Amino acid sequence: MEPGSQAHFAADPTALVICPDLGMAAELDQLLAKQTAVARIVHWKVYPEPRELEKLVAAAPFRLCFVDIDSDLEQSFRVLSQQLALAGRMPMVALVSQNNPDLVLRCLRQGASGFLLRPFTADQLRQVVDRILHLHPAPRDASALAGRVIAVLPAKGACGATTVALNLACQARRQGAKKVLLADMDPLTSPVAFLLKLKSQYSFVDALLHAADLDQDLWKALVTSRQGVDVLLAPESPTDTTVESHDAAVLIEYARRRYELVVLDCGTAYGKWNSRLAALSDEVLLVATSELPALFGAQRALAYLEANGVQRSAIRLVVNRFRKDVGLDPEDIAKALQLPVSYLVPRDDSAIENAQIDGRSAAADSQFAASLASLAARVCGSEAKPARPGPRRGLLSLFSR
Repeated sequence: MEPGSQAHFAADPTALVICPDLGMAAELDQLLAKQTAVARIVHWKVYPEPRELEKLVAAAPFRLCFVDIDSDLEQSFRVLSQQLALAGRMPMVALVSQNNPDLVLRCLRQGASGFLLRPFTADQLRQVVDRILHLHPAPRDASALAGRVIAVLPAKGACGATTVALNLACQARRQGAKKVLLADMDPLTSPVAFLLKLKSQYSFVDALLHAADLDQDLWKALVTSRQGVDVLLAPESPTDTTVESHDAAVLIEYARRRYELVVLDCGTAYGKWNSRLAALSDEVLLVATSELPALFGAQRALAYLEANGVQRSAIRLVVNRFRKDVGLDPEDIAKALQLPVSYLVPRDDSAIENAQIDGRSAAADSQFAASLASLAARVCGSEAKPARPGPRRGLLSLFSR
């Protein structure tokens, strides 16, 4: 191992370059020397053995790794897949010499987070590095943070994700969580304000604009309260441009330090803004129903989230408005999506309608509220248990490719 001599900025973050091809390594070095996001480069001229790689990753604060695919396809794929097994602590970039879509796809399936195609260019490198470091922020200091952040995303429209998010936050408060935040992060439809009959002259966009200056007094002006839960609303007028130019990380980390539970209501699983929120969260609740269109939407949302840096292990599938006589059963849903059903939320139209009329969460004695209370308990503490499988089969071929 030869540490690079380029100590361009701070001692961290570092980039690991696993590249037996010395010409390729030299070409990459010239560009990395100008990349402001990379402080120090460490070279490894051979593909490390599994134990060597594990020790190397454990010993150094690598933020990303570049792997030469051309010199030995089998060994490079082994490195990619092994790093994926090491909890994904080090995003991997595949270095390839030929524009071969099949090879690039195989690299991504082996665990690569991106790729560079020779001849390497500054623009190509900057785009890949910025994207990866954006999706994989520096590890948080867990000792300084108390809260848990949950992103709630719909598989498709009208799956009831906002209703789930709202009631999850309220149920967590009912069960004893002292500080809970419900944040409406949908800049277009702003559903939480409508459901809770709330108005505020401030929104999460104001929090983004003043993220560097957030303190207790400013925060109190930004949020409003309902049923003991602090609510950060979306802007009244739809906007989809302001949020894209801001990174939500500072806002999310501030909320994490103030609350035991932060529930983010996201309008969709798609787009840079929503995938970033999902990547910043500890857990993602993907809300679907048992009907085929919603499950097809869930399949596409899962693929999109994974392609944008959200680990499948962080995603929990919530089947909302569940009825045994409608749609697929949990076992078939799990097979179709290759993801277990973590939570079943029963259909309870009267409880939801009454709550919406009154601008509150569902009544505590309702079937819906009881189900969300169980979900809140698991989200705040114990591990989620897969739903009990049922006997119905068929229709799964619609999900095969």
